[in-house]
Amino acid sequence: MLDIQFIREHADVVKESQRKRGESVELVDEVLRSDEVRRSSLKEFEAARAQQKEIGKKVAAAPADEKAKLIAATKELSQKVSEYKAAADAAA
Repeated sequence: MLDIQFIREHADVVKESQRKRGESVELVDEVLRSDEVRRSSLKEFEAARAQQKEIGKKVAAAPADEKAKLIAATKELSQKVSEYKAAADAAA
C-alpha cells in the first residue's frame, strides 16, 4: 500500500506504475480528489472547532444578555462541525 503523501508528491510515477500493470490510472486521480476533499473538510472542521471553543470561553464571561447570542452561535457552529467531520470521514 502506498502512502498518500507519496501519491500526492509522485502522482505521475504512480500513474505510470498503474499503466504498466494494466490498471486504471483514473484510480490515482480518484484517490487524489478524495484526499483533497478530506483535507479541505478537515481544515474547515478544525477552524470551526477552534471558533466554537473560543465562543465557549466567551460565554462564561459574557453578561446575561449576550449569552443567548453566543449560545445560539455555538449551536450553529456545532452543526457545521458535525457536517465538516462527516464530510471528512466520508472522503477518507
